[in-house]
Amino acid sequence: MTFVVRARFGAWAGCLAASLLVAGSHFAAAQATPESKPAAEKQEPAAEELSAEDKELLARYEAKQKLIKSLGTMGPTIGRLGDVAEINVPKGYVFIASDKINDFNLAHGNTTDPGEVGALQHESLSHFIIFEWDDGGYVKDDEKETLDADALLKSMQQGQEQDNEVRRKENRPTLTLSGWQQPPHYDEKTNHLTWGLKLQSSSGGESVNYNSRILGRSGVMSAVLVCSPDALDEMLKPYNELLVGYKYVEGERYADWKSGDRVAAYGLGALVAGGALAVAAKTGF
Repeated sequence: MTFVVRARFGAWAGCLAASLLVAGSHFAAAQATPESKPAAEKQEPAAEELSAEDKELLARYEAKQKLIKSLGTMGPTIGRLGDVAEINVPKGYVFIASDKINDFNLAHGNTTDPGEVGALQHESLSHFIIFEWDDGGYVKDDEKETLDADALLKSMQQGQEQDNEVRRKENRPTLTLSGWQQPPHYDEKTNHLTWGLKLQSSSGGESVNYNSRILGRSGVMSAVLVCSPDALDEMLKPYNELLVGYKYVEGERYADWKSGDRVAAYGLGALVAGGALAVAAKTGF
């Protein structure tokens, strides 16, 4: 079975920092940490020290930062994810509700899937997390010992070509799944299925999509972290801390399942390859 993979690609703030530090450099995979600010803000170079290219890049960064903030609500707050869950939004993050998801994706040059119910963007633009709800039913975790990482990657690589056809028509960079950053892993205690994908863009950039699937009573919530490969190790801690603040509403937890509830027609392997939805990877450019 082949699934379409729509890749999300992100390294905007880090690229700004690299460009301002190295004259004439292009968008690269360097990434700002959640606690850091772009080099332009940290070093505050005098305007006359910046080239015309750097000034344009800085202006684009500031415009995008302003746009993203205008689309959402700054933390601390509670973000509602559809009718099934909510997330604690800490200071420094912008919560994008479902009614602004399309505008958020357009700002990053991405398409929107109907199942997307919210997003968290760090105010530095260094990374974001997008949430997508699949109401396909209760997913049994009996495949946890038999996940075939090689077969799943091959299926997604084949499916990516279908999405690239759409990207070419829209004059957007095509994407290649180059391999696992982390093979699929299932945690029985939290009912979280996680994995990481390495992505390469035809424009020359690299990114990582780190995926979590949070199993619930009537479906699965995906939480995809988008950042550059170099920044992933630093991003995983705040990402996991953010997911501690995620919870299903009463009656929608995985443990709330009762006999007679709808059971999904697919298992953990299909969740990695897309499940009832296509895997949705995003770009931050």
